[in-house]
Amino acid sequence: MILHLVPDEKFIDFAYNEFEKIAPGENRFLVISDQVSEQFKYIKSEQVSKISSTEVNNQQFLDTLKEYEFVALHMFSMHDRAKIRLVLNAPSKTKFIWLGWGGDFYHYIVGNYSSLFLEKTRKLWKQNNKKTRLKNFIKTLLGHKANHLRAIGKVHYFAPVIPTECNLLKSVLPQLKAEFAPFSYANLEDMLRGLDQHQMEGQNILIGNSASYENNHMEVFDLLEKLDLGQRSVIAPLSYGIPDYRDAIMCRGEEKLGKNFLPLVDFIPKDEYHQMIASCSIVIMNHLRQQAMGNIITMMYLGAKIFLNPKNPVFDFFQNEGAYVFSIDIMSADQHKAFEPLSAEQIAQNRKILEKHWSAKVVEEKTRTLIAMAREGKA
Repeated sequence: MILHLVPDEKFIDFAYNEFEKIAPGENRFLVISDQVSEQFKYIKSEQVSKISSTEVNNQQFLDTLKEYEFVALHMFSMHDRAKIRLVLNAPSKTKFIWLGWGGDFYHYIVGNYSSLFLEKTRKLWKQNNKKTRLKNFIKTLLGHKANHLRAIGKVHYFAPVIPTECNLLKSVLPQLKAEFAPFSYANLEDMLRGLDQHQMEGQNILIGNSASYENNHMEVFDLLEKLDLGQRSVIAPLSYGIPDYRDAIMCRGEEKLGKNFLPLVDFIPKDEYHQMIASCSIVIMNHLRQQAMGNIITMMYLGAKIFLNPKNPVFDFFQNEGAYVFSIDIMSADQHKAFEPLSAEQIAQNRKILEKHWSAKVVEEKTRTLIAMAREGKA
């Protein structure tokens, strides 16, 4: 049996199905939550259960870890205190796999959380998060970060979103001795489902993927304000994320871009959303870390021109693979060239690279490899 400790997030149903393909009936998925009786917000699978933080850390449960071939930690951050305690108190022969998402480890790579924000976004974050910053400082003083680092030292395999993240994290965390393992939380077929009825047409611009500071919307608005947008709509998905940040971005977007700005604040029918994003031939993702990979992959496959912050490791990853992705910097250097659509040959090359890494067959093989590595490796 394999134990999976997971958050209540939309990727978990896919992960459950992927693991069940390779090891049917051998996966136990648990969400650690003290609201055990409440329904999940995102998870749909009836095979996923809840367990309280008290129960997951009692000796009786810890003793059951000996029964599992390995324990998969889906998203493992400094704030996951129950998971951290479990790792630190687990029997010595317990094997752990960390399936990293980005938000659980990039603060180590860049130095601290606020380093993921550009100047104006950082200023807004400091204004809106004085209490959060104090809480995080107190948590550091209480040893949460030190305990997390100790727990990372007990991880045997690390499966980040893009392979280069493993060495990036190892370069700053000597505690991480884990071997790289492959895994993906989605495949092309799932990401493109429902979009086959839509053609990429229109000249609109999609920016960001959520109402979170890591999107650095403020700096994108400053850039776009200087360009001749004509009739282009600048579409910003803001229905998912932080309300205070969403409200600030809505105000700033309207101030800077006026009638061109189109924030998506409410959830809309999926077909309507697909039609809207299919009107975007330009996509701007101003993250400094790997984020919004599903959005990037989907829009790239549809033929959109993708602009990334060159400090984002995803930019280097795609460039090294031979994909046609572009630095945000060139938008201000040459607007006409920046807005030129990709050629059919460029779109075909991008699709070839995406299929190499995220086709259903490839993603299934990643899961198969990960399970085999964990089963054969030593604790």
